[in-house]
Amino acid sequence: MSKRAPNPGAPVTGLAVGHANPDFDAYAAMVAATKLYEGTRAVYLGSQNANVREFHNLHEEFVPFVDLRAIDPEAVERVVMVDTRDQGRIGEIGKIVARPGVEVIVYDHHPRQPDDVVASDDHSMMVGATTSILVHEIHDRGIVLTPLEATVMLLGIHEDTGSLSYPVTTPYDVQAVAFLMEAGAEMEVLNQFLSRALSSEQRAVLEQLVDTLEVWE
Repeated sequence: MSKRAPNPGAPVTGLAVGHANPDFDAYAAMVAATKLYEGTRAVYLGSQNANVREFHNLHEEFVPFVDLRAIDPEAVERVVMVDTRDQGRIGEIGKIVARPGVEVIVYDHHPRQPDDVVASDDHSMMVGATTSILVHEIHDRGIVLTPLEATVMLLGIHEDTGSLSYPVTTPYDVQAVAFLMEAGAEMEVLNQFLSRALSSEQRAVLEQLVDTLEVWE
C-alpha cells in the first residue's frame, strides 16, 4: 500500500464526520464519504471502542483523516454527517454545520428525530448500516476501492448488522457486503477487529451513557 500524499498548503474545504465515540459503522461511513466527495477529509473525534481506536492507530496513514486542530473552520464549505443527524453529537464541527452557507449532507440509518439537523441533501435510509448507503453510491459511480477501504467498510456493515444476523438487516446491506468482498475486503482483518459482545441496541445505550457521563468529586 502507498501512503496518500496530502497537500499541507491547501485548506480543507470539505469534512466528513460521524458521531463522537464512533463505532465501526460511523468510522467506515466517514472513509466512504471521502471517496464520494472529492477533497473531503474525515475527522476522527476519538472513540471509547477499543477496536475502532486500534484500527485507526494502525491505519490512519492510509485513510484521509485530518486533525481537527489543523482545520480552518472558516474555510470549510461542506460537511458530510454520517451515522447521525444530531448536531450535538459531532463536537466542535457542530458550530461549522450551524454556520450559514455551509452545505450539509447527511447519511444515516436511524429513525428521524424532531431536532435533526436541516440538511442540504439527505441520503438517509432505514437499513442495517449507514455504511451500506454510501457503499451503494460508490458502486453506482464506479469508484474503485483499495482492499483496505473495502475492509473497513465491511467492518462497518458487519458490526451494525451482527454479521447480517440482526433483524434490521436488509437485502440492501447484503448487496453492499457482496460488492465489498468482490473489491478485495480482507476477512482475516474482519475477524481480528469485529466484536460481537454487544448488540446494536446495547451499543446505542452505551453510546448514550458515555455521551452524558458526568464526573463528580
